[in-house]
Amino acid sequence: MQAYLSRQSVCSRLSGLLFGLLLLFSATVAEAAERHWIGSDSAADKTAWLTPANWSATKGGASANAVPTYEDKVTFDTGGGDVNVAGIAKMASLTLAATWTGSVNVGTGWLVVKGQGISVQSGRLLSTSAGIVTTTGSYIQTGGVVTMKQLSLSGALSITRGGKGADNLYFTSTGTILFNHATADQTFTVQRTVTGTIAFSGIT
Repeated sequence: MQAYLSRQSVCSRLSGLLFGLLLLFSATVAEAAERHWIGSDSAADKTAWLTPANWSATKGGASANAVPTYEDKVTFDTGGGDVNVAGIAKMASLTLAATWTGSVNVGTGWLVVKGQGISVQSGRLLSTSAGIVTTTGSYIQTGGVVTMKQLSLSGALSITRGGKGADNLYFTSTGTILFNHATADQTFTVQRTVTGTIAFSGIT
């Protein structure tokens, strides 16, 4: 009887522990969110990436008053204008959608994108100074204008023409492109029929 009660107690405690871990995991997942750039007029600086009021949880929605974190999917899909990165900008993924007409200026900042990678469909992504763009995922461009001073990635690099409206595609590397996956092959694809300018330097 004593052994039975002991096993029952252990099982009860294990169940409680597993339930607690499940709650913790659920809470962690719940923290992940979408962040859409809105450049709020009420913000102290409506061009600053690190200004919380400039971000919404939905496309064109009200301010979520929260700067993106490493768990958040960042999308530029409404309007245009300038977005300026100062310091470290963190996110799970970065998308410049086909409806975006503005510029994301990395400046002297650091754009850090986790494994879901970077997708450029329109607009401009400009890193022309000391700015760094790095991702543990892939870089995929089907439109838009991109200038990179320093790009580091662990996934594929793909530059191909997208659909209608993406005929002019520009990618210029003025510094270093680092393929940095330690154990896996990485692919590098450039579509021959792209109209525009593609220029590389410093590929390692």
